[in-house]
Amino acid sequence: NASLSIRVLKDHGTKILRNNMSSKDAIATTNLNDSNHSLVQTEINEESRIAILKLNRPPVNSLSLELCESISSSIKSIESNNPRIQGLVLSSSSPNILSAGLDILELYNPDPARLPKFWNAVQQVFLDLYGSRLAVICAIEGHAPAAGCMLALSCDYRIMSSSESCGKNIPTIGFNETRLGKGIFQTFKEKKEIISFMIIIIIVQN
Repeated sequence: NASLSIRVLKDHGTKILRNNMSSKDAIATTNLNDSNHSLVQTEINEESRIAILKLNRPPVNSLSLELCESISSSIKSIESNNPRIQGLVLSSSSPNILSAGLDILELYNPDPARLPKFWNAVQQVFLDLYGSRLAVICAIEGHAPAAGCMLALSCDYRIMSSSESCGKNIPTIGFNETRLGKGIFQTFKEKKEIISFMIIIIIVQN
């Protein structure tokens, strides 16, 4: 990581936020995805030695088992198959949100066989981002609440859109659980109770 200019990596992340990649960058970029419907979109730029990993699970990139596994798989693939790549920019295909956090459908009345796999996959994503040999920057254009915030915190650096560039849609980041008087949940039982309460709040507000 030391051989890569952090300034170059941050500049690349800023370009993504501003959505003004130059034609030179576009030509040098290779899309590794077979389909635009992939849960993550990965691009490799050999010239800058930087990879881009975009979350692509509309509408809000909520972290499901499959999305978590796709993120981890993509990171490991970039690390092992692209030795020249030294930096990674984590971003979103949606300009409005990085990730809304955990997919509550994975936690509400969960499948007992699927739940341990999901929780392990969630933790593995944070470990893979934090422990990557790549210098990782999170380009945050939209909101990043809850586990979306944890994704950003697992990266080495974070760049976020300013309120001036977003107008009225000012992006926010943080743990929305703290508004309920809670910290990071220690058990799924506690998580499930709070999520049920949050669902009630959403229904009432709407």
